Amino acid sequence: MQILLYVFLFLVVIALIFFTVKLLNVFEKKNTKFDFFIKNIEIYMKRVHPNIGINYSIVELVKNEKNEKIKETLVIQDIVSQFYNFNFTKKTQKTIPKEKLWATYIDNPLSSSYPNDWLQRKEFAYVRDNKSCKRCGQNLESLNEVYTSFVRPVKEGGGYNFENILTLCADCSKIMDSNLEKSSIISSLKLYDNLLKFIED
Repeated sequence: MQILLYVFLFLVVIALIFFTVKLLNVFEKKNTKFDFFIKNIEIYMKRVHPNIGINYSIVELVKNEKNEKIKETLVIQDIVSQFYNFNFTKKTQKTIPKEKLWATYIDNPLSSSYPNDWLQRKEFAYVRDNKSCKRCGQNLESLNEVYTSFVRPVKEGGGYNFENILTLCADCSKIMDSNLEKSSIISSLKLYDNLLKFIED
């Protein structure tokens, strides 16, 4: 009789453990969608904008928000704001050896408009910069995706020489060279639209 009692108690304990584990799995699954969302955002940012170090402390701040879409939107807004505020200092760029340049190249043409060989200069800077944005590190698939900026603006005496040319993506060009308000720039960034696609309906 005692053995049956021990067996019964053993089975009750096993059943309690089983139901506790099941209950914990249910609670974990509630967070899985949001955790999956955060993981996807982290992977995307590291892959597409590797130079931008994102602080994900916002995740902890929004964890008690019940509405998933609001929670995810708050995270995206924080990431895009960090992208916008990323501290990037324009620095003189690497030169390109003279022997690699074309015969008609003039180091710093005396003109306030783009020189005739501007597309060649842009392409050489693009290759020099490993076909990526100097600010965020985004890989730029083709020359059509390349925007440029100048370490020292031309209107302030900067030239069209390679040391003064920066290769940027569309978003970083807006951030670096636009005179618009921060909110207008942020809402127009491709990054913002791309991250919003991670929010499921």
